Amino acid sequence: MSSTDPKIVIEGLDELRRALKYAEPDLRKALVATLRKAARIVVPRAKAQAPARTGRLRRSIRVYARQTGAAIGSPRPYAPVIEFAFRRGGKRDYSGLTARWGKPPRYLVPAVEESIGEVREAVERDLAGLLDRIIPKGPA
Repeated sequence: MSSTDPKIVIEGLDELRRALKYAEPDLRKALVATLRKAARIVVPRAKAQAPARTGRLRRSIRVYARQTGAAIGSPRPYAPVIEFAFRRGGKRDYSGLTARWGKPPRYLVPAVEESIGEVREAVERDLAGLLDRIIPKGPA
């Protein structure tokens, strides 16, 4: 990932991963499911904002998730070019892309920015439930 990639950082995720290392395999699967579910919130917005000449880019946007995190992207080789533009002389050059769409056709970063609140709530809710399964409750 480059420094310009949008990120959602979850504090305490490293500690949770360490705890899950010794936990049941189904709990590890639950963490991956939580991250995948949260990332899926962004996908419809990213697809709606992606420029579409043939529709292949929109159809190819998907979630990649594992225990270390989740990402949203496309396997299409031109997807990063459309999102981050060509680099010429160390500067972004949107000239060819803006000629077609009239503005830089960013789609992932705006989708993440619009979805950040919903993603945070979904992760907090699901992680709270996961932690309840890992950490036994003391006497009331």
